[in-house]
Amino acid sequence: MLKLVLEILHGTHTEGLGALQRVVEKSVLPRRVPVASERFSACDKAVALLHRTQPSILQQHVPVFVLGDGNCLFRSVSLACYGTEAAHCILRARSAAEMLLHPEWYDASRADSRHPLRSEPEIVLPEYEEECLEIACLGQAVGVTAVLALSAIIGYPIHTFWPPLNGSVVASPLTRVHIGRGVTATAASVHLMWSTTGSVPKTGAVHINHFVPLLPKTVTVDSVAILSDGDEGEGDVEKMEPVAGCDVHVDSESSVLQEGDVAADDGTDVLMESDNNSGFKRSGDVGAGDVPTAKRLCVTVDENDGSVADGGEIGEEDSVALGDNCVQSVPLQFKTAEQLVDLLTGTVQVHAEVPRGVKENVWFVVDNTGNVKRHEAGQKNVYWDDCGIWSSKDGRTLTTHYVRTGDLLSVVKLQYGKVCRRQMVKGKRQLVPMVVQPEIDDIVTVYSYYATLKADSRYRKRVSWLVSCPNLAVYEYQGRPPPVNAGHGLQRKVETEFVRTKPEVLQKIRAGLQEKKAQPRQVYEQQMLANESSNRPRDHKQVRNVAQAVTAESGQ
Repeated sequence: MLKLVLEILHGTHTEGLGALQRVVEKSVLPRRVPVASERFSACDKAVALLHRTQPSILQQHVPVFVLGDGNCLFRSVSLACYGTEAAHCILRARSAAEMLLHPEWYDASRADSRHPLRSEPEIVLPEYEEECLEIACLGQAVGVTAVLALSAIIGYPIHTFWPPLNGSVVASPLTRVHIGRGVTATAASVHLMWSTTGSVPKTGAVHINHFVPLLPKTVTVDSVAILSDGDEGEGDVEKMEPVAGCDVHVDSESSVLQEGDVAADDGTDVLMESDNNSGFKRSGDVGAGDVPTAKRLCVTVDENDGSVADGGEIGEEDSVALGDNCVQSVPLQFKTAEQLVDLLTGTVQVHAEVPRGVKENVWFVVDNTGNVKRHEAGQKNVYWDDCGIWSSKDGRTLTTHYVRTGDLLSVVKLQYGKVCRRQMVKGKRQLVPMVVQPEIDDIVTVYSYYATLKADSRYRKRVSWLVSCPNLAVYEYQGRPPPVNAGHGLQRKVETEFVRTKPEVLQKIRAGLQEKKAQPRQVYEQQMLANESSNRPRDHKQVRNVAQAVTAESGQ
C-alpha cells in the first residue's frame, strides 16, 4: 500500500485514488485488545524522564520500551492497541492512505480545511505534500498531522504527553488529545509519551526524539516490598527503583541505533491531553520564543530550575498475595466522614469536571454547581465521567447525618425533630433522642451517590458533598476499570465504546435547536466548528435525537 501511495504522489499510477480506495477497503486492522504492562520491559529513558518531571504518572502507568527506528509512533500505537509492535507497517500505510483520500482534514492551507490544528498558533504545520511523502516512507520522521490520521485509522483518540522539563506553568502545545476524523471524542484513548533515545541527566537539556506507549501499571509483591512513599520524591535517576509490575529495559544509546540502522531522529510528535481540568498539573516544555514545529523530531529543552507540582489525587493502594504468583490490588477505601469534611472545607485543587483517562483507586474534588442548579430546577443530578455505563439498577443515594464531637463525627438520625442515636433497649436497637440536643452548627449532613460499572461490578464510584456546602463534591473511584469501555446496550450494528456525553454539550445542542428553529445538520456543524473535540456532539444522529425530544416537548 505504501508503494501505491508513493506512485500516486509522484503521478506514476494510472488509476490514482480509486485504486487506493479499493485497497483500503480490503485492508482489515486487528481488533483492539487489553494489553498488560507486565508482559513488556519499561523504557529506562522514559522512566528517568518521569522521575525527573512527573513522578506521579509512574504510580499508575508504565512507559514501555519500543524500538527507536523512525517508526516509533506507529510501533507505540500498535503495542498499546494490539499488544505487539508488528502492526506498525500496516498502521503507517493506512495513515498515509487516510491523508491522501481525505485531504480536507490534513491540508491546513485549503479554503475548506477541517484540520483540527489549523488555528493553533503555537504549532507550525508542515506542507501537505511534504507530510504525505514523509508518512509514506518507512523509517521516516513524521509530524503531528500523522497522529491525527493514525487516530482516524484506529478509531480512538490519541493522548500525547510531553514531559515538562523547564518547570513552566504553561502546558506544552505538544501535550494534548488528538481526535481523528470520525472518532468519538469520548472513546477510551491511547496514551503515548514523548521520550528520548539519548541520556537523561539530573538537570539540563534533554534531546526529545522518541515515542513510547504508557500502559496501565500492574503492582507486584516484589515492588511493594522495595518501594515506599518516599522513593519517588527527588527523581534521583541513579537511585531510581524499578517500575512496579514491569522489568526495566536498559539500553545504550548505540544499541538502539544498531538495531534499526536508522538515525534515532524518529518522527512523531505529541502526547497526553492538556486538559486544564486534568488531575495532573502539567507544565510547558518550550522556552520563551521557541515555537514547536509539527514536523520537529529532535527538540532540546533547557531546565529553568523550576520544580513541577505532581498534582492528581492518587489514592493509597496496597497489595496482598493470594498465592505463590497471584497478586490482588486492594481497592481504595472510601473516605470517612471526617476526611470528606476536611477536603470539602479545606484548600484543595478543584476540577471543573472529572479528569479524563484511567481512574484506578483515585479521588478528585469537582465543581458541583451544575447539580445545585439542576436541584433548584427540579431536575435529576448528573455525575458525568468517561468511564462508560454505570448500572442504574445498582445505584443508590444516601443522606447521612452526623453530630460533631471535637474532631470526630458520629452517625445520628433525625426523628420527630429530635437528634437520635441508635442504642440497645431491652435487647433491641432503637432510636433514642440525645439527652443534650446538639446545636444546629454541630450537625453535618453528607449526601452520597453510589454506583457500580455495568461492565464490571467490582469497579465502584462514590460522589459525596455536604448539604450545607453543595458547590463541591468528592468523586472516588474504587478498583480497577476495564481497559476498554463496553458498547451501549442499544447498539444494533457496530459495537463501539460508549462514553456518556457531557451535560453541557447536550445543553448547547438544545439551545442551538431552539434558536430560530435551526435544523439538526446546521446545529451539528456549528457545534463541531465552535468547540474543542471533547465538547462536541458524538455524531449527527445525536443532534437529531435531541431535536426529536425538543419537538415532542413543544407539542408540535
